Amino acid sequence: MTSQAKTPTALSTVRHQKKIGEVFVEPKANRLIMAVTLFLIHHLAYAGLPFLRFFVGLRRFIPFLRGMDMTGLDLPAADVLRAQKAVQDGAVYFAPNHPEMFTDWLIDWDVMSKVQRRCAFWGGFDIVNGGLSWLWLRHNLIANTPGGGGKAYSVKVAARGDGVLLHPEGDVAYTARTLQPVFPGVADLAERTAATLDGQKPTYIVPMVYRYRFVEDPRPGLHQRLSTLERRLSLPSTGGQNLGPRFFAFQRHLLARLAERHDIDLPAVADDNYFQVKQHFVERLLGRMELTLHLAGTGTVTDRVRRVRKTLRAIRRQGPAHEGRFREGMAKASVIEALHRYDPESYGQARLTAEQIAETLTRLRGALLADSWVDTLRSFMPLGCARRTAHVRVLAPLEVQPHRGRSADRAAHVAETLDRYRAAMTAGLSALDAEFAAADGAYAVDNAFRVTRALRRAA
Repeated sequence: MTSQAKTPTALSTVRHQKKIGEVFVEPKANRLIMAVTLFLIHHLAYAGLPFLRFFVGLRRFIPFLRGMDMTGLDLPAADVLRAQKAVQDGAVYFAPNHPEMFTDWLIDWDVMSKVQRRCAFWGGFDIVNGGLSWLWLRHNLIANTPGGGGKAYSVKVAARGDGVLLHPEGDVAYTARTLQPVFPGVADLAERTAATLDGQKPTYIVPMVYRYRFVEDPRPGLHQRLSTLERRLSLPSTGGQNLGPRFFAFQRHLLARLAERHDIDLPAVADDNYFQVKQHFVERLLGRMELTLHLAGTGTVTDRVRRVRKTLRAIRRQGPAHEGRFREGMAKASVIEALHRYDPESYGQARLTAEQIAETLTRLRGALLADSWVDTLRSFMPLGCARRTAHVRVLAPLEVQPHRGRSADRAAHVAETLDRYRAAMTAGLSALDAEFAAADGAYAVDNAFRVTRALRRAA
């Protein structure tokens, strides 16, 4: 009996894991609460408070009066029918891209209200099991805690026909036109569900693409955001320049300031070497973290940052004494990630759209400004700098077969499913870009950091 009892150290570790939200709690969906939330999305979150949102003076002090500045949802009827048919026919995992924090959640809810209202949604454990866990669990949110509890619950929900929605990119990258490296979870869950059902009905992954597009001039709002970042980060002011030159000057100044802050020697930053110098900084800072955490510096930058974050979370589980080290390390990882995601493949073309500038500033603000609760709230609820429309497209469902071979070959089966998903999403994002190519040019700027196709591939 004594040998089965938990030691005080183990018990304190479990308590600490509960405190930081790493223990899975099964959702308790409440249809009334979910219906109220949907009403608030349509009548408050999209457009903000009626009448009050138009008072410029009030908006300056209470920016959230404007809500998310969304005109609404562009979702073709044929796409709704495609999603509904998949739910009627089989077990479904809806898998959209993840271009923006919080806004995506609103769109998730709005879309599923038209497709399957009993759908469950995956979310970060630090949010779902945070201070508002009672509320989130009653919205049928599944916390992505370690241990597999969320996976077992997802298979059960999908198998009974309710559907599960998750964003395979995991973290929000603020790269709306580019699909970031995806986690294998969606393919793994779909294969598990297919094996559980064993031919009773098909299992599908339904890819979905989200895109947010300005429908009014965003340049005044973008200038205001640049001024805020320059002031808060003590950077040289670039006011008075047009949006394009100002944006690129801001990025050069920021990279030089970050190098100074982290004591990293860099060559002089210029337009024609920005991407190379920026990546040099990323490699140096990431290498230092890996050395401190005793990690191998192998793989892509994305893989390495994920490994750093995983290690930091493991350190955090050891107890409250490690909280400061965890937060400092995660802040550095966020800086590395934000800079790395401004890559020549996504941002090296001849012209940049206003949406690309806006997402870059949002990504940098989230990584660099965390001094107050307002900064935290803005990171969680990024506001548009002008009115936007949410465009959603539901792609053809991908049927997933159970793996019937050797268990050693299952990983290859899951990887093949993930490749099919990645290819479908890339094609879907490209189709959406083509659909709005003419409109995107209205507020685009010449790209001072433009790179040739050959250099883009090399980078």
